[in-house]
Amino acid sequence: MTDDQKTNDQNTDAAKKPQFRAAQPQIPGVPTRQPQGTVATNATAKRPVQPFYLWAVGGGAILVLIIAIFWWAYGVNKTPQSAPVAAAPVAAARPAPRKPTETLPVAPGPIATVSQMEQPWSTRKFLYRHPDGTTTLAMLVHLHGGTYWAFSLHEPFGNCELELASVEKLRNYYELYAKYPMVGDPCSRTVYDLTRYGNGPNGLVRGAIVAGTGSRPPLAIEVDVEGEKIVASRSE
Repeated sequence: MTDDQKTNDQNTDAAKKPQFRAAQPQIPGVPTRQPQGTVATNATAKRPVQPFYLWAVGGGAILVLIIAIFWWAYGVNKTPQSAPVAAAPVAAARPAPRKPTETLPVAPGPIATVSQMEQPWSTRKFLYRHPDGTTTLAMLVHLHGGTYWAFSLHEPFGNCELELASVEKLRNYYELYAKYPMVGDPCSRTVYDLTRYGNGPNGLVRGAIVAGTGSRPPLAIEVDVEGEKIVASRSE
C-alpha cells in the first residue's frame, strides 16, 4: 500500500469515529468532563452551584429571620412591666381585751349604795354566804316607792337560775303581758310578781305567782338601808 492510500484510510477512520462515540450522560451538579486534548471554554469552565449549598444558604437565611422575629416580639416590642409592689406587712391582730371579771359583793354585809340603785327597777347581783359556808347568787331590786327587795336567784326546789325579765321578754318568751318587769323562771316559765305577796312556808313573801307551775315565791333575803349603804343581813 502506498503512502497516499494510508493517509486516505486514516482520514476516513478519523471521520467515522465521532459518529460511533456514545455521548456521556449529563448529571446535575457534576461538571462535564472534557475529552483529553480539548480546551475548556468559559461556559464549561464554570462549575454549577451544588444543591446542598443552596439549602444551607436558604436555611441560614430562614434561621436569621426567625431569630429576628423572636427578638422583635419578645425583646424590643415587649412592654416592660413595673416591678411588683411589696405588700405592706399586716400587723398581727391583737385579741380583744377581756372585760374585767365583775367582783360581786358578798353578804351578810353591804351589797350596794343608794346612788347605785337610784332608778326604779335597777338591779344588782351579789353573793350570799350561808352559815355552812356555801354561797348563793342573789339579786337586789329597787321597786316602785323606794322599796328594796332581795331574793335568791336559785329556783325554789329546783336547779334553774331565775331572772328579772323585761316587759318585752315577758311578752315574747313567757307569753305574759305586763306593765313592769317581773321575775321569771326560764325552765318552767313561771312568773313571779314582786309587787304582790304570795304564800311562803313562814308567811307572806314578795313574789306572788302570776303564771306557770311554781310552788312558792323566790327565797327572800332581808335588806336594810343604813345611810348610803344597802345591807343584806339574813336569808329566809
